[in-house]
Amino acid sequence: SGTVVYSDSQKSIILTAQGVGYEVSTATPMVPNKDVALFISHIIRENAQDLYGFDSAEDKKFFEMLIDVNGIGPTSAFSLISHLGVNQIVSAITFENADVLKSAPGVGKKSAEQIVLSLKDKVTKLEIGFTTK
Repeated sequence: SGTVVYSDSQKSIILTAQGVGYEVSTATPMVPNKDVALFISHIIRENAQDLYGFDSAEDKKFFEMLIDVNGIGPTSAFSLISHLGVNQIVSAITFENADVLKSAPGVGKKSAEQIVLSLKDKVTKLEIGFTTK
C-alpha cells in the first residue's frame, strides 16, 4: 500500500510509507496523490523482476493460476484479467469458449485452447469468492 505518484494505462508508481517507490503493472490508470492498496504478484525471471497489482486477492490468485498453464506468461495472463475479468474468463473456460479468451490482446487460438484444456477441471473447484453456476 502507498500513494500513487504516477500512473498511465499500463503502469503505476506507488510510493510506500517507508519511502520506497515500486513500478507496478495495473489494469487501469490510478489517481495520482491517492492512497491505494493492491495485491501484488512478484514475478522473478532471469533478466527482470515484475510486479503485477490487483484490486482483489481473487484476481491475484486467478492470475497465478493462469501463469501455471503451459505457454501462458505473465503478460498474457495479465492481459486476460485486465480485458476480460475473472468472471468472464471462468465462464469462457466452463463453457469451453476459447473465442472469448482470444479477444484479449496477446492471446492466440492455441493459447486460448490450452487455457480451456488446462483449467476446465480446476475452475469448478475454485474457492475465490464466486461460483461458476
